Amino acid sequence: MKFTTILLIIAIALYGAGWTIPPFQAFAATWMWPTIVLGYAILTFFLHRWIVRASAGTTNAFVAAVNGSTAAKMMLSMVVVASYLISKAPFRIEFSFGLFAAFLVNTIALVLSSQRIVRSKREF
Repeated sequence: MKFTTILLIIAIALYGAGWTIPPFQAFAATWMWPTIVLGYAILTFFLHRWIVRASAGTTNAFVAAVNGSTAAKMMLSMVVVASYLISKAPFRIEFSFGLFAAFLVNTIALVLSSQRIVRSKREF
């Protein structure tokens, strides 16, 4: 299955999950929830492209791309959550947990895809 299709399925599942969890429904009804879901899908798509391109190069380039993508997602997430919490906007708990869920699920997809790339490049 193409990585883009996987990201689309993840985005739809995350968005739908937001509407099925009763304490989360009010936050899911805001513009922030679809923005988080789509934002992480788009970010993960571009980071995946970086990793795929780096896999054609040296091993060091691939490792740098994987580490860089992880660092970029972590730093961006930290800045977004901190900014949101400092602004004292509504739904602070829901925002934080929702962002973490989107981060986690997209990161798992990126890691699994990176592992497939590594396995396909192995030379014995």
